[in-house]
Amino acid sequence: MEEDPALVGAPVSGGRKRERSRIQFPYNDLDEVVKLARAVHDTGGSRATLEQIVKPLGHDNISSGAFRLKLSAARMYGLIDFDGQEVRLTELGRRVVQADTEAAARADAFLTVPLYQEVYDKYKGYALPRDVGLESEMEALGVSKNTRSKARQIFQRAARQAGFFGQGKDRLVAPFGAPITKPLDPKKHDDQPNGATPNGGSGGGGSDGEGATYYKQPLMGEYLKTMPPVRPAWEEEALDEWVETFKRIVRTIDSITK
Repeated sequence: MEEDPALVGAPVSGGRKRERSRIQFPYNDLDEVVKLARAVHDTGGSRATLEQIVKPLGHDNISSGAFRLKLSAARMYGLIDFDGQEVRLTELGRRVVQADTEAAARADAFLTVPLYQEVYDKYKGYALPRDVGLESEMEALGVSKNTRSKARQIFQRAARQAGFFGQGKDRLVAPFGAPITKPLDPKKHDDQPNGATPNGGSGGGGSDGEGATYYKQPLMGEYLKTMPPVRPAWEEEALDEWVETFKRIVRTIDSITK
């Protein structure tokens, strides 16, 4: 993936340029780019022109800086490819707009972002630093000093939206269906055989039941392990997040096994 100047060298007021970050991260959270993927899906199935999706996303024209940042972010999460005037959903993008694969696809998309994968790998199984410490860690990983606060805020929103804060905001726990390692290059997703997805997922509910075997027992069990056997009290937000993710698992299993 080429470096996007809209993300790492955006101008600030007065015409000054930001210090350039050495690692890629988006300026939009996961919910925003999922909306973009859905706009493409609702408009043209797997592809659409920029003119077709700009208004549904709330922008005046295709030259809008906010619209361009959103496109760049969606590509960084691995949901789209675009060139010229056309946007195409990747295999991951097609998964994220389907109810039965959205939860796992969101987790895959989160780890497709280079910065988020680095933070996850470093703190997997450990408590995250507080906000100031997390920003310093991101700076050490290559985020410029003057964008680290923004990068941290978007990271935290995206982690919650991807289901990684199921045990609370202080640690990243891979949710149901999440890959253990970095997902495959989104540009290669379209090379997968029909019905198959990278990282062991299923692109559809095949009649042979293999998808149900994969999802129903092992992954349900793995997610239940994320609830510690002894926990004096859950924070309300953490409990709600855990329950919502569990509901998505149940709906996914139900959809696959029908």
